[in-house]
Amino acid sequence: MHVFRHAIGEIIVSDEVWAKRFACDLAGCKGSCCRIGDLGASLLPEEAARLEGMLPRLLPRLPEKNRKFLAAEGLTETYRGRLHIREMARNHPCPLGLIDGHGVLLCSLHDLAEEEGLPVFLVKPVWCQFYPLVLRDTATGCLINVYEAEFCRSLPDAPPILLAFADTLEKTLGPDFVAQVRQRYREEGIEPGKW
Repeated sequence: MHVFRHAIGEIIVSDEVWAKRFACDLAGCKGSCCRIGDLGASLLPEEAARLEGMLPRLLPRLPEKNRKFLAAEGLTETYRGRLHIREMARNHPCPLGLIDGHGVLLCSLHDLAEEEGLPVFLVKPVWCQFYPLVLRDTATGCLINVYEAEFCRSLPDAPPILLAFADTLEKTLGPDFVAQVRQRYREEGIEPGKW
């Protein structure tokens, strides 16, 4: 059960998120969040359109089986009224994923953004950028929760998760939200400047 006692304007943060320390250890989890799950990443309609437009630049980066899958099945599917990246198979790597020489599943979108000097924030879907944080719009504002799967691995001495995601939160929810988060952590004796 998640308790929501941390309100910053219209943004409500669960107690679990507020207390959670986390920074993704990609070498430890090997990109499992882009492999394991019941559905592919959730997409906003504008994100789906943007990804479709980037496909010609992404396809040359992908393994042949991914290219064939995308050509035959398409990039997105709708489940219960929500858009998702189409899964190649249950618990199979995302069709936009690349496996490096160490068995780590990497993102072709991230790769494209870095190579072309694009802000990752404008290329990758919000769902992918925030995992394991989950942001949900409601009639009264935004709820921030966390879903940390058993495969998640965090770096040691990780910051509070809200600070680990501060740059992305600032771009999504605004600099005032992040400034207030930092101030509240200071009031609790946690020095945000360390991270």
